[in-house]
Amino acid sequence: STTMTHIKACRWFALFALSLGLAVSLIIPSDNIITIIINTPRLEDVVLIERSDSKVISVETAAEIDLAFGNKSLRITPRSSALLPGNIFANLNIPLSVYAACVNSDCTRYSRPVLGGNYHLPSPQRPGEVEMMATIFEIARCDFEWDDIEKKKGVYDFSTISDVTDLLFNHDILPMWILDYANHLYPPITTPEGRDAFTRFAMAGLEKFHGRGIVWEMWNEPDGNFWPPKANATQYFELASQVGRAVKHVYPNETFVGPALAYDLNWLDIILEMGMLEWFDFVTMHPYRFTNPETAAETYVEARRLVRRSTPEGRAPVSLVSGEWGYTTWNRGISEKTQAMYVVRELLSNQVNGMAWSIWYDWHDDGTDSSNPEDRFGLVQNEYYNSTLPFYPKPGYTVAKILKNVLNGFLFNKRIQVEDPEIYILLFSDPSHSGHVISTWTTRLTPVTIDIQVGPNLKLKVISFYGDVSSETSGNSGNFRLEISDEPTYVVVQDYSDYLYLVSKAPRIQLDFILKSEIIPISVPVFNPFSEILKFSLEVVISGNSNVSTVTVPAKSAARINLGLKLKTRHYQTAVFNFQVEKYGNFSQAAFVVSDADLSIAPFNLTTAVFKLNPHKRVEARVVITWGEERVEKQVSFDGKTPEFVSIENFDSNWENSAKFQVEITSSQGPLVFITPQSASIGYLNISSSALSVSGSAQAKLFCPSSFPVSSEFSLPVMALNYSHDNSDWSYATVNSESIRIEEGSNTQGFMMWCYGDGSKAGITLRFVDATGQTFQPGMMTLNYVGWKLLKIYVGDGGMGHWGGANDGIIHYPISWESYLAITFQPSTKGTVYFSSPFVTTWL
Repeated sequence: STTMTHIKACRWFALFALSLGLAVSLIIPSDNIITIIINTPRLEDVVLIERSDSKVISVETAAEIDLAFGNKSLRITPRSSALLPGNIFANLNIPLSVYAACVNSDCTRYSRPVLGGNYHLPSPQRPGEVEMMATIFEIARCDFEWDDIEKKKGVYDFSTISDVTDLLFNHDILPMWILDYANHLYPPITTPEGRDAFTRFAMAGLEKFHGRGIVWEMWNEPDGNFWPPKANATQYFELASQVGRAVKHVYPNETFVGPALAYDLNWLDIILEMGMLEWFDFVTMHPYRFTNPETAAETYVEARRLVRRSTPEGRAPVSLVSGEWGYTTWNRGISEKTQAMYVVRELLSNQVNGMAWSIWYDWHDDGTDSSNPEDRFGLVQNEYYNSTLPFYPKPGYTVAKILKNVLNGFLFNKRIQVEDPEIYILLFSDPSHSGHVISTWTTRLTPVTIDIQVGPNLKLKVISFYGDVSSETSGNSGNFRLEISDEPTYVVVQDYSDYLYLVSKAPRIQLDFILKSEIIPISVPVFNPFSEILKFSLEVVISGNSNVSTVTVPAKSAARINLGLKLKTRHYQTAVFNFQVEKYGNFSQAAFVVSDADLSIAPFNLTTAVFKLNPHKRVEARVVITWGEERVEKQVSFDGKTPEFVSIENFDSNWENSAKFQVEITSSQGPLVFITPQSASIGYLNISSSALSVSGSAQAKLFCPSSFPVSSEFSLPVMALNYSHDNSDWSYATVNSESIRIEEGSNTQGFMMWCYGDGSKAGITLRFVDATGQTFQPGMMTLNYVGWKLLKIYVGDGGMGHWGGANDGIIHYPISWESYLAITFQPSTKGTVYFSSPFVTTWL
């Protein structure tokens, strides 16, 4: 009798029923446009429906379906019991018709931006603090520390934890407790006795607090400095799997996550291949960086690839969580204004990248020492005042509160792709698809003017980054012209729009496609919500190669657009999906295209390049590598576990020309596709020990090592930087070189160099100078890994610092790469960093 039917149930009853696999019924309205509102964020527990003419098509994720249109009933039975209950998701609305159009089950399923924060438990509690936190945070990530809880063997004191848990829940904040660290009463956790004691402690905590929707996280950054005595994937798996097995056996509906990855994707790959996803409901990671938040996308792509590869057959995709990440405002870091910009863009870009939720580090500044970076991660200042104003807010708190208020009641729908990849346009829609908010910004250093298509003659409310409101109207053409900057702006569409209704109903393309052959099969469902026949066209473009398919869709019906796309080149790249709808207009989306195999290039000299290959399957294959005019063909035996090294020797060493290379592996099972870098103009730099310049109290020496850590048999030219920094002052070193000149119009994308990290967390970047004498320093990357890694530093990154010359932040070509690297040392550290083979990347 109504046009839309909702399930509106008590939070606990709905989750309890779903977790037990009980059937939930609803009435399907006569127009067959179904909306389900249900209090769970795990859409893999809900079957999605499409209707095409009189047929019903089920898009299976992880549920079973029983449809009977005769009596117009629908039964939903969850296949997975690993729900994430809790009051933070009590208002999460899941419109069925939006997600019915997802290309497949690994599309983004978490559609309400959920921001949490790290919270260091105070003693005693400070009145008003949690109330203030609740205005921006919906999750509090806190230590559930073993040594503080079990101070006498077998006696667990949860009094403080209980008080904090109750306080958080009373203010609609979900606790995320970190099961962590050693206990002086027991042997190390790397021993059987230590593991058993830790498991008893964890299970005692779950016995006390289970059934409340708490998220339990297994340790903190075990691949970094928090695993005793040093990071060890096998030891972590032994403990985490023992705890996970116990948790899921006794409390199968509790949410158990991990590993709170610090940085090491190789470490993550090891525990995933050991089978850790049998117990983890989500994979948590900490994508810290010195560059802007949008640069985390590539890290997420690789992490998703590893997770997908190790997901047990038949299980729904396991989502990632940005479990800790922030930017410090210490006197050598970013400004409070930039931190404010980054907290919003971090949450929004995490939404685009499919994060289930995002944890900001930190809630409040840990101290007042501006020279200590750990003291300045907070969104509010350190000093407590009173219950009315517990802490003085930094700008980051203010803009996070504005973001939460503006998007209240709206769900993330999709990112609208435009020609410039540095422009972000995010569409948020209400459950009825009749109300919309657009969030937009650019990662460019200077403002740009864009036209946003919304529909003709609509009333709009434009809300600035800091909350200023203005009223606008779209033009007769349906476009709205807006100047945007690196500070997000919100456009609230106050009138109904056929165009935005259609766009919001259109499929949200999955985050990435995995290549397994030359042909990418693409099947995209489309939905016509109107009472007229419409023609839908889809063009998919990858590296200049495109394919188009068109389908006519009856009124209020669904159909599929099927096409296959053959790649001209095979590497990590972006696919653009251009949708055209007759009478209504067009819009675009984008997805990553990646390989399920590994390819990396070891440092190379003037005559040898080394490729490390691992297809993750046992196969006898023919490997063909094309480099410039050279072609190397070899037979290689892969065991699926141990990488193989294939070298190219005596190739053309004319470094002034672009060196394009491609890898193709063919076996009896067909071609395997590998990630290959873009074309490269290689610059071989002659560096002497006199090129080193050191500022501050650190001691450093630049030299050519007689031996160095590299996992290949080839002798390659490598420089080494040995350093020692005993003090806490700001110290850094630069390595200067013969400059590489880059002209305007050279399609330069950025710089790359090989670096063997020592795990010291030193910051590393480079410097280049433009035609006016202006020096640019892109945002730093962290040497928080051990081993060889190809570091990528992009020109035009919004995180670039600049000084001298025009000092306007605009790159005036030509530019010269003059400082091969600049490295900032952490206090009280020493070590050796190796680096090799700088080159400039260009677009293919």
